[in-house]
Amino acid sequence: MGKKFKNKDLATRLGVSGTLVSLVLNNKADQQGIKKETQERVLNMARQMGYFDSLKEKNEISPVEEKPGVLGMIVPSINSPFVIGISPFLQKAFSSIGVGFSVVTKDPDDQRYDRLVGAFKKFYSGMILVGDAADEHTIRVLSATDYPFVLLEKGMKTLRVNKVCTDTSAGAVIIADHIGKLGYKNIIIVADRKSVNEDIDLIREINFALSQKPGINNPLTIEIENPASNDDADFFAT
Repeated sequence: MGKKFKNKDLATRLGVSGTLVSLVLNNKADQQGIKKETQERVLNMARQMGYFDSLKEKNEISPVEEKPGVLGMIVPSINSPFVIGISPFLQKAFSSIGVGFSVVTKDPDDQRYDRLVGAFKKFYSGMILVGDAADEHTIRVLSATDYPFVLLEKGMKTLRVNKVCTDTSAGAVIIADHIGKLGYKNIIIVADRKSVNEDIDLIREINFALSQKPGINNPLTIEIENPASNDDADFFAT
């Protein structure tokens, strides 16, 4: 049997009152108007500290539902370089606090996917929605149930939600500064024809940043078909 769980220890770790912890663990938090986000923090820490395990050892039932302790990330494509690059860091970060992490590809069948949205909370404590996986229907369904989620690389003008997006303006300035230091004057921006519409804002940011650098001519943007892995792009093709 592990160390005895104490509400005050959990409260100390989170910097909240013992009363708040007691209300959450006794399923009275909603009645007292405690935010869902705060409830999630308490329940996640309680799970990490063995609260639910200690109840099971004593054959007792918790007044509040145990959360899965796993965060899911829904992505438009598992082959996205962004997803491949960021996933190991998220896995490591969540693992360090005792939370599992799973990547799910959005089902291309919209009707089948829509039916799954309502079931997410049974499997995940919270969700990260990446890019086009954060469609308005999914966001509205999750928001209606106060389910914790955050958008990654996706902005919503019609809904106020938590989001984390790359500062493309700052990135474009860094790119322009680097090119300026290298002394290049004639710049070509090469874009994949299939994804150029998705990247158009970033291309404009880079164009603008380069236009602010003295000595650099206006860059030329060209679109190419995505070549096969064993082929080279033909920059001389008309």
